[in-house]
Amino acid sequence: MTDTFTDTTIQDAIDSNAANTTVEEVRDALADVQQSHEAVWSAHMDAVEDNALEVVAIEPDVIILADHTGQHWNAEFDNGLLAERDYPPRMQSVLTQLHHEWARRHTDYSWSVDEPVVVEKPSSFDAGQRLVEAVMLNLTSRGLTPREAWSVWGVLAGNSRNNWAARMGYDSHSGVSNPVRDAKEKIPLPYL
Repeated sequence: MTDTFTDTTIQDAIDSNAANTTVEEVRDALADVQQSHEAVWSAHMDAVEDNALEVVAIEPDVIILADHTGQHWNAEFDNGLLAERDYPPRMQSVLTQLHHEWARRHTDYSWSVDEPVVVEKPSSFDAGQRLVEAVMLNLTSRGLTPREAWSVWGVLAGNSRNNWAARMGYDSHSGVSNPVRDAKEKIPLPYL
């Protein structure tokens, strides 16, 4: 995430929050946030499974989560690695603004209620497996059948319905489109 934002974008976030910090300090803080997310990846996946965090988008390098509790950023800055750092005042506001900007640019999700959490994907296989398990368990615990959940997962992960249906062995997109439609009738899926 540190290279994702231009110096101008970071400076704009600093200025709009009247923060007494520098672009370099913000880049260091973004790196600390990523390190913190990787250190507690399993806890984040537990939060996905429990619907405190929801996977809104999966991109090649990042995962965009929606924080339904509104407490994620406070918890990040009050505990663990980020609590140990001596950040200038208003650093949390600068970082959350940058995450909001990223999420708004990369999703159609309405961020008026939920806080976005943008996390670079950890490179380990276990983290990816844990992500899939957390999303699948969350969707099935909310009433979707495994077929509906797996169809939603495929589309959420960036596959077209045609491509995901073909990968699943169906002759047409309806093998995915119908379960996704049924899933949307059961639970809110505003990002699909």
